[in-house]
Amino acid sequence: MATTGRYDLPAQACQNVDCIMAKKNNAFPATSLHMIDVRIVEARMQSHDSFEEGIVNAFNPHCTLQMHWNPEEKLLRTGLQISVETESDPHQPEAEAYYHFNFFFFVFHSATWFHSGEAGEVIIDGGLQQAVAAVSYSTARGILISRFQGTAFQRFILPIINPNDLLERRKKSKTKGV
Repeated sequence: MATTGRYDLPAQACQNVDCIMAKKNNAFPATSLHMIDVRIVEARMQSHDSFEEGIVNAFNPHCTLQMHWNPEEKLLRTGLQISVETESDPHQPEAEAYYHFNFFFFVFHSATWFHSGEAGEVIIDGGLQQAVAAVSYSTARGILISRFQGTAFQRFILPIINPNDLLERRKKSKTKGV
């Protein structure tokens, strides 16, 4: 059984959502979404003892997003993995960080936002996908700002992005079989 702590999600009840974004994005009301839990599934940072923060030129973040839907419980889980690596000049052993977050949302009026496609796939309204991606990513940004204080990543803030970019990367990775 997959568990979120307070919310037990039987594995067979969770559907990995091979989302097809609806052609029409309905205006998604924020009141239809309630974040009920945030979990840090994995967290690690690594830097060499001789790491010099002053010669870091850039931080290179990479993000991936997955969605899982439990129709019986009306729960949507998003998994967000974020990795960051420093880029220094002159070159030094770079620092690396990796965080995997799970965000759990209760979706009110779920029949409005979820539909079954002809092949049995779950179709999620584009407005809901955008809202969940934006809230998950922004919440992770705040957590990381706090977690990175006093580390090689203390000057890094996860950049503001268009949530559609996260959703588009997700689609591309699925078509590549990742």
